[in-house]
Amino acid sequence: MTPRRTRNVLTSVALLATTSAGLLASAPAFAAPDDSVPGQRNGVVTGCFSKDGVLRVVPAGRACKAGETPIAWNGRGATGPQGPAGENGLAGPAGATGATGATGATGATGPTGPTGAAGLDGLVGPAGANGVTGPTGPTGPIGLPGTPGLPGLPGTPGIAGTNGATGATGATGPTGPTGPQGIAGTDGATGPAGAAGATGPTGPTGATGPAGSLAGSITVRTASVTYDVPGPSTRTVACNLGEVAIGGGYKGMSDITGDTYPATDSAGTPATDGSTARYWAAAAYAQNSNPVTLYVICATAPVA
Repeated sequence: MTPRRTRNVLTSVALLATTSAGLLASAPAFAAPDDSVPGQRNGVVTGCFSKDGVLRVVPAGRACKAGETPIAWNGRGATGPQGPAGENGLAGPAGATGATGATGATGATGPTGPTGAAGLDGLVGPAGANGVTGPTGPTGPIGLPGTPGLPGLPGTPGIAGTNGATGATGATGPTGPTGPQGIAGTDGATGPAGAAGATGPTGPTGATGPAGSLAGSITVRTASVTYDVPGPSTRTVACNLGEVAIGGGYKGMSDITGDTYPATDSAGTPATDGSTARYWAAAAYAQNSNPVTLYVICATAPVA
């Protein structure tokens, strides 16, 4: 079979086993491991991973079956972050009043004060004699016309005349035919959709949960994808929120060349040293649009 033909599921399992062994060798010291977990001894969980994507936990020292790959990982999660600082303590009681200091020396004489305010005004003198009468002024202009008078009262009503004799009632005319029914009106146009409501505020970050065992928390997730034809393109499959990708692969690539790797986003950005990946990417140069199944191995806690 040529390298361009169908590959088996989870081509990166061997890489996962090698990476897990390297992580165990450099893992920091934690609290005493819980050897009551099946397959765990001295804090290390052992298991066997088959070619069809099945992972099972086995007791330490037990050999895997034919066609399975041995795998091991740390059974305890990393230490959680430091908690917030405590509140300030209450203020202490006030100290005792100190002794009275010695009397200071007499200060120098101050400058001369400002001049005082002016005195009050004198009394008002008596009124002078009336002046001589001046000449008569010119005649003023003619005033505006006065307001018209109110209208006169209405006259007395005349005497009412006598009523005439009532005329004879005319014959009833025939009933006219019923008119045709009117045409039904058209339905009104549907009103425009209302504007979308504003996005609510982001909720507070939840408290860090306790560290748990990784045994029994491995899940394989899949996605069916197609590639751009012809040309290079990348597709990804994601773990759920709260999970991390620890391995992956693909199946069904016929006449497609490519490779797989852990990624930090759905666009297939490769994970860097020390980063946490939630996606598994498969980059390929496709010659057909046949569907391809992507696989990712997800764990609910980072592998220590």
